Amino acid sequence: MPILKNISKYLDGHVTFGAPRHDGVSSSRAKRGDPGILKALPLAIFLCLINVLHAQTYPVNKLLLETYGVHDLAEKPAFQGGYINFGYWKNIPLGKTITTEERIKASQALYELVFEHLNIQKEDSIVEVGCGRGNGCVALAEKYHPVSVTGVDIIPQQINRAKRIHKKSIKRHAPSLSFQTGSSSSLPFPDNSQTKVFSVEAAQCFPSMKDFAGEAWRVLQPGGRLVVTAHFATSEEGYQALRKLIPTVDQGVDLLIPIEQVRSAFQKVGFKEVSFQAIGGDVFDGLQKWRLNVQDVKWAENYFVSYKKGFLDYYLIILEK
Repeated sequence: MPILKNISKYLDGHVTFGAPRHDGVSSSRAKRGDPGILKALPLAIFLCLINVLHAQTYPVNKLLLETYGVHDLAEKPAFQGGYINFGYWKNIPLGKTITTEERIKASQALYELVFEHLNIQKEDSIVEVGCGRGNGCVALAEKYHPVSVTGVDIIPQQINRAKRIHKKSIKRHAPSLSFQTGSSSSLPFPDNSQTKVFSVEAAQCFPSMKDFAGEAWRVLQPGGRLVVTAHFATSEEGYQALRKLIPTVDQGVDLLIPIEQVRSAFQKVGFKEVSFQAIGGDVFDGLQKWRLNVQDVKWAENYFVSYKKGFLDYYLIILEK
């Protein structure tokens, strides 16, 4: 559409939204230029056009959109309380029937593990990348009361759900708690504007770990901290095995690239790795037992098998700028 091309051309010359440079590191989103377009267009229309341009630049995998947007994976019995993660089962006894409350507790515990390593302070500005329904952001805001908590997700339906489900919490914590659509490859924040960035079981779906690493580095202030937890292949051999065992790998939903590629992506942009842990033993056993209890998401069996065969593990990575 010509109008979009013209607007895109105008924006390219006046306002930059994290377009990658030739060195792979995203440029500033906050360059100042002629504000005429902001005066000429109502804010709502301007933002709508930006969303359209963003969607064209960073298209969402169709199956990913269906899984987390149209069908809402959180509604599956395997995932409880509005959370969509495998859970952290370290302190939950697995020798008996797992209750729904314990399943929710496992999902909450995964977030609490990340919060612990974020070293949250009241003066922090924090972003969650891949926030889903926003439960983690709300829990963080209510427990720690930082200056700001922003949940970002590339699935528009998830952001709409987060805003609807947590309407009261957003109002109670206004203006510090918010949710907005955005890509891991193009975070909607100025350079050096955040003190903490985290992602809970979403990075395995990011289309480019290199782009995410560059964006996290860009938006973080010097000394800022990044904490990521997700599952990836243990090696290149493991990755090739996963391509055969887990169809969504080749379908572009769960990339599950070798973990050393993940670590390398962060280190290449300049991050210092503070800590690296494989925590699969506290993730997959509990998930498998719960899944068998509720007889749900049969595809998760292949994740359990892959972990037991050493093709896959679950990782907690703490990094600093």
